[in-house]
Amino acid sequence: MGCATSVEKLSVESSLQETQDNPLQGIPVLRQALEQRAFAGQEVSAKKNVAHVFALLPKTLGGLNWTMAPKIAHRNAVMDAGAVIERCVKLANDPALGESSPAIDTINLKRCINHFSSFLKQMKDQGGESYKLHFTEDEASSRGAMAVADAIRALFQLEDHAAACRQEVVNSLLKVAVSCVKADSGLTPAAKTALLTMLIALLEEPKGTLPYVQQQRISSTAQVLIDSHVIDALLPYFREPSMFEASKEFMSLCRGLLESCIKNGQDVPNKASLEVSIRKANN
Repeated sequence: MGCATSVEKLSVESSLQETQDNPLQGIPVLRQALEQRAFAGQEVSAKKNVAHVFALLPKTLGGLNWTMAPKIAHRNAVMDAGAVIERCVKLANDPALGESSPAIDTINLKRCINHFSSFLKQMKDQGGESYKLHFTEDEASSRGAMAVADAIRALFQLEDHAAACRQEVVNSLLKVAVSCVKADSGLTPAAKTALLTMLIALLEEPKGTLPYVQQQRISSTAQVLIDSHVIDALLPYFREPSMFEASKEFMSLCRGLLESCIKNGQDVPNKASLEVSIRKANN
């Protein structure tokens, strides 16, 4: 079965098989099948396949490459995979579709995050090259970075797995995400905004976490952000806001992330100077 499969005949089961056989063709079909179930009110049956989707995704993502030819097919498949994750998280979390949660293997989620980290690095490299050579932003890589950010944020909400996903992002994706929000990353303001929103969400522990555990994790994550040079990445926007023409939304996100790091981090370099820069930008 190829991409020419008619919408009427799409099923999640058959699209999973197609994805296994040919990721480039199968991932877009899988996304379409999941969306079709939502529109048709058949999400209960789709939820039963969520664990199978997450079991298949690591191998599928491993066969993709943001810079490999045919580029359009690979890039579309990466972004479609992100949309598939968003849809599956919604299905898994919806009690109206059946109270029992899908038996998702956390290892598969961690592997997905690792693959997205690799894609994000490729996007950053492409964007950086575009900025260095032409002083322009890479639109394709920016769209990809937005898709990655949205997929990761969705995983932060996955019931029973949110904490493990957050920790894996801290371990494998956080540093490259910080590098992507630098002024010279070659990614668009929209992409940087999506990534900043993801990083802020990373500092928001899931509901139900014990208070002392919550504070410990937030403090640890804030320090990793600081150690990953998030202050160096964002401070130029405060010192020369007119140079970067940053939107109010973007500056608000920068401010919120830095203030959270200052509040929760244990070792904040030049803390007083940083606070002064933020205050001046507010005036």
